[in-house]
Amino acid sequence: MNNLSGLRDQWYSAYVEGNSLLLKSYESHELTVIINGEVEMGDRYSEIEAKVNSGDWFQPKLEREEKYNKTDGGYVVEGSARIAEGKLVGKELRYSEFWRHEGGSYKIAQLSINA
Repeated sequence: MNNLSGLRDQWYSAYVEGNSLLLKSYESHELTVIINGEVEMGDRYSEIEAKVNSGDWFQPKLEREEKYNKTDGGYVVEGSARIAEGKLVGKELRYSEFWRHEGGSYKIAQLSINA
């Protein structure tokens, strides 16, 4: 699990920075992203780049609480977070991630965020 924890930290940093090139290295080609119950469609990375370029990518500091659960196919990480800085200070989020072993490393295969 230490390997997964380190990968998650790197993925999280890339996500908060909006670094789509780096995100691709941590995310499964079959990644499913669900925001408030709606499956994201379209080119995820182009949308992130556009938000970063327009200044709309949030880049918050989050205060997080998480727990890891091992499953047959990998790990599920469930957590909650409160935005501690940026445009949405105080907003609370709940999230769930599914990480599976893929190509010799863990990759995130599903991300669900409820805000």
